[in-house]
Amino acid sequence: MSSSSRSRVVALAVALVLALVFPSRGEVLVFSGSNHVEHGQFWPPPPATLGDFFWEGWIRSDADNAANYWISDGSGGKHAVLLGHAPAVPGVPNSNRVKLIVWNGTDGKQAESDDGCLIGEWCHVAASLQGTAMRVYVDGVPSGAAAFTGTRQSASPYSDRATVLFVGGSDHNQFRGALGWVRGWEGYSPV
Repeated sequence: MSSSSRSRVVALAVALVLALVFPSRGEVLVFSGSNHVEHGQFWPPPPATLGDFFWEGWIRSDADNAANYWISDGSGGKHAVLLGHAPAVPGVPNSNRVKLIVWNGTDGKQAESDDGCLIGEWCHVAASLQGTAMRVYVDGVPSGAAAFTGTRQSASPYSDRATVLFVGGSDHNQFRGALGWVRGWEGYSPV
């Protein structure tokens, strides 16, 4: 390989790495804490039995987002998936830990990360349900897990909203910050 070919390969590799590190301006949704995006019907109407999943994305919190959501379905506490920040740890700054809640027909099973995302900095978060294991990841590292019992369901008491995919919040607890490259796999988990 000639030196000019090697230079092009190195330049391309550097460009790809930089492109993969953080979302760019055109690939980001910004939320003020009073807005969200509604995708419309995403999940089947309740009562519906749902399978495994994997959701991921980049977040940048602009404030202490204790108990605010990035991804959710419907409203009312019976969520097929609810992914966001856990309540802040009193006296601990930047304790924006990741929280996952999944409804099993009886109650909301929860998993929380040990580590959080720093306010004002980009952080990669992911959450999965695979069989009986719920997991949350922060910057590619498994950071929290919990057992899941029962069957994952879409069953909100507000059934007209139970099928709706919300990004940046729900009908309450809106996120303040930016989200980029949000992706979800429903029906299986690639991890």
